[in-house]
Amino acid sequence: MELGNTLKNENTLDNLLGELPDFCRDFFIGTSTINTQRTQIRYAYNLKLFFTYLKEELDIKEITLDVMNNLVPKDIENYLFYTTSYTDNEGNIRQNQAITKSNKLSSLRSLYKYLYTHNMVQTNPALLVNTPKVRKKEIVTLSPDEITKIMDKINSGQGLSKKQLKFADKTRYRDIAIFTLLLTTGIRVSELVNINLSDISFESCEIRIIRKGLKEQIIYMSDEAEKALRDYLDLERANLVGTQYNLDALFISLKHQRISVRAVENLVAKFTSSDVTVKHITPHKLRSTFGSTLYNETSDIYLTAAVLGHENINTTSKYYSRMDKQKIRSARNIVKINED
Repeated sequence: MELGNTLKNENTLDNLLGELPDFCRDFFIGTSTINTQRTQIRYAYNLKLFFTYLKEELDIKEITLDVMNNLVPKDIENYLFYTTSYTDNEGNIRQNQAITKSNKLSSLRSLYKYLYTHNMVQTNPALLVNTPKVRKKEIVTLSPDEITKIMDKINSGQGLSKKQLKFADKTRYRDIAIFTLLLTTGIRVSELVNINLSDISFESCEIRIIRKGLKEQIIYMSDEAEKALRDYLDLERANLVGTQYNLDALFISLKHQRISVRAVENLVAKFTSSDVTVKHITPHKLRSTFGSTLYNETSDIYLTAAVLGHENINTTSKYYSRMDKQKIRSARNIVKINED
């Protein structure tokens, strides 16, 4: 991440910390080496909501470690119930599903874990609260035909508005490279935007990325990805960089900066609109498409987990080892009672 975005995130986090109890600063400093800035900012927003719920007549800054030490699991359960539907400071009604409430509980657990292991509190009620059960959703992936339509749309610009086409003409090779890399490696969008030129070795087809938890991993690009990247670097990137020739970021925006996660999300939404597919596609759905295809082609859950960077094999099994309908249908006549 370039200096501008880093400073912006640091300022956002620092402003949030200024609104939280003082002991939270120790927590964020202590976990800064294992959490990304985006994760810390998310934790800070979640904790701010929790302390807002707790404060009653107190100012948030007046909440002490004694308050944290005296909370019981029921207090946290009541808080999670409160987040189901509440009114924020601007009078807007906010509603949260199980997945969001689970993330809020995760933030609290992380804070309590730090406080408890550093003897700042004697209890850890967050550990005793059940994680909200998240309803399993069908995995959304793209079909080969849909992928072809997407790549055709990027190449031709067909279906884009005049304004969209004006910008797309300047970033066509970049956009092709982004989609190709996401679809042929399964990397997360946060991993993609942080790739530097110095992370790429065309000789060995390797790309160094930073996974969750700031862990480094080498991934391997396909021939298609290599060609897409070379085209982008040879034909377009210099125009996007402008005068900032020392910029090491691989993917550059029209503002001559490292492309952001939000920009890639918008890019995916633009090229996967209703004229291409009725499915709601995000960068993570491109990752799911890669993971599902890899597993279906290899039937190797361990290989799929390694390529996707899953530390827990259960994560991979949960998402990618569900048999598709065609395989289930094909099993209907395998077991017979009466032989012909």
